[in-house]
Amino acid sequence: MKKVAKLLLNKIPRPMLIKMSIWARPLIYQLFKGDQFYDPIDGRSYRKFLPYGYGKQRKMPFLQVH
Repeated sequence: MKKVAKLLLNKIPRPMLIKMSIWARPLIYQLFKGDQFYDPIDGRSYRKFLPYGYGKQRKMPFLQVH
């Protein structure tokens, strides 16, 4: 799933992704429906989250606490 998300984010232009997300949202909810995490905004529960961005985060030295 992570590879598919990464491919989609890199190959499809952002405006098209936004238009597609309107139609894909109900399908994605059905795939991730569960009882592990609760979203108080929409009142739904999910078993896992969609991948967001990439797994490897870059270091941000200006955010480090000394």
